[in-house]
Amino acid sequence: MLHPELTASATAVQAEQVRQLDSQAHASCNRTCELGMSRATGKDYQHVLELLAAATA
Repeated sequence: MLHPELTASATAVQAEQVRQLDSQAHASCNRTCELGMSRATGKDYQHVLELLAAATA
């Protein structure tokens, strides 16, 4: 969080894979991961339980 360049470097391969997908949602089970991957990919990551709650509401 304090050094976003470290997260960008560590997630570069995964971020590129995510950008190539035509996904409707992006899920994580960890808030720190959600923030890092959202920043790295430009996609909005949400906790898996938030997505489940929205899908079943």
